[in-house]
Amino acid sequence: MGRDSSPYTAPKSDIQTNRDKFYEIRPAGNWKRFGNYLIDYIAIYFFSMIVGVAIVLLSGETGLQRLENITPIEEIALGFIVYSSYYLLFEFYTGKTIGKFITGTRVVNEKGGNATFNQILGRSLSRLIPFEPLSFFGATGRGWHDRFSKTYVIETRANGLEA
Repeated sequence: MGRDSSPYTAPKSDIQTNRDKFYEIRPAGNWKRFGNYLIDYIAIYFFSMIVGVAIVLLSGETGLQRLENITPIEEIALGFIVYSSYYLLFEFYTGKTIGKFITGTRVVNEKGGNATFNQILGRSLSRLIPFEPLSFFGATGRGWHDRFSKTYVIETRANGLEA
């Protein structure tokens, strides 16, 4: 009896999951990247409001008073956490943010596969560098958060891939 003929062998499938998929690396253009930034900036604003509502719902009047009396340092820290969490959650689980869904782009590693958690974490934290949003207007079209994390933002619609 061969190894594949055992009744206890795990079934095999030709179905490819999104985590296993590889894409051709055709970087998204600077203006599309800028569009992603603007859309995500608006989305983060709404994401922040959702976080604030959740704090109030979970903490009641105490949470509301706490948010009303937050210090500037606490506000900056909470802003960094919300900002980084938005990118970390969306890009790790879907390869896209809301801006990338709308513009038909996604994040991939240098081989065209899905970025790892550490790469997405590096991208998210690199975005906190002052003037970083302007860094992708350079000659290569890759922002610091792309270069530091060894990732690319590619076009999926232009490549005939899923949106």
